[in-house]
Amino acid sequence: MKLELQVEWPTFRQWYCPGEEVHGRAVIHTTATESIKSILILLYGKAEISFNPRIGRCSPSSSPGSNVEQATQQLFRSSKSIFPPDAIPTRGTVGFLGPGLHTFPFTIAFPTPSWEQLGNPPPYGIAADFPPSLDINTFGLKAHVVYSLKLKVQRRGLLHFDLSRKKAIPFRIPAQEQLAIESLYTTKVATLPVDCFQHHKPASIDLPIPLACRAIRLEMDLPSPMILYPHRPLSLSLSISVPRELSRIIGTISLVLLMLRLRTSTTVYTGSGARTDVTYDTICTVRGAIPILQAPEEESYRVDSGLWRNHAVPSVPPSFTCPGMARMHALEVIAGFSPWLQEQVQHTFIITDVVMAGEPIPDHSLPVLLE
Repeated sequence: MKLELQVEWPTFRQWYCPGEEVHGRAVIHTTATESIKSILILLYGKAEISFNPRIGRCSPSSSPGSNVEQATQQLFRSSKSIFPPDAIPTRGTVGFLGPGLHTFPFTIAFPTPSWEQLGNPPPYGIAADFPPSLDINTFGLKAHVVYSLKLKVQRRGLLHFDLSRKKAIPFRIPAQEQLAIESLYTTKVATLPVDCFQHHKPASIDLPIPLACRAIRLEMDLPSPMILYPHRPLSLSLSISVPRELSRIIGTISLVLLMLRLRTSTTVYTGSGARTDVTYDTICTVRGAIPILQAPEEESYRVDSGLWRNHAVPSVPPSFTCPGMARMHALEVIAGFSPWLQEQVQHTFIITDVVMAGEPIPDHSLPVLLE
């Protein structure tokens, strides 16, 4: 007996979302008559977490394998009988499959989101009943979330063994366009104290920098809440302010670095411990020596938004929180300044939390059969 699972993926994507039905066919090849108790289709999710909470918090001599926190959780499990037809298998139920090729269409669904079951509107934010498919394997941390479709054939007989075939079904949290509520713009500010330049003045400059001298300011205006969508440009503005009194004392200050990057932090919890895996995706980087010249009436200069509008948000896994696991995102803006084009560079940065939406679901609904 040979088993085969065929799944009908939605058009232009090979993943499913909460509440969606999985359509497919179970194909069974037999070379002789088989006595069958039941044929089942199962859809289930499983999370496996393993990490050492002491790594990074103790001496290098600690054994990586000691005090390992482990947890395995079944997220959900659904099953449906596809043989015998139109019946729930009970004790004594038996069916026969003759030699040949047998095909059984099936439909089985992912759980409906809890907010939809209660008749509530979609919640703003990133709360989810189940995490998306996940695979992290770094030093000290392993986290795997797998959703699987399983075909199980239960045979009859005094001595028998069951057959099964399993197929991974990627599960994602889709973009929720309706969550993009009316946003208010907010301003984030980072400052670079002038005493950072006190010890880097040229020998020809004897004047001290007054303690009352204002700091260099980096300002970012952005919508709040800020929801980022893959492959779309950022909607924000940046400005830089350099006090006149500082320029008069130390001369022209140059912007030598401007970097925008997205930080992804995935945290898993088990027992009394937790561990976070952090990755970075650069959106844009500008390096050089751009002098900040003083205009007659202005101290603040806007940074050309074309620097980042030509670089779309990278396609990274979406934000979510659920029991035992969370993935959060933050936008980091790093600016480096240098007086007199010296090698010494002083940095300041702005970090703001953002919500990363999932990949949008295409409008097409026709399924594509993939084996």
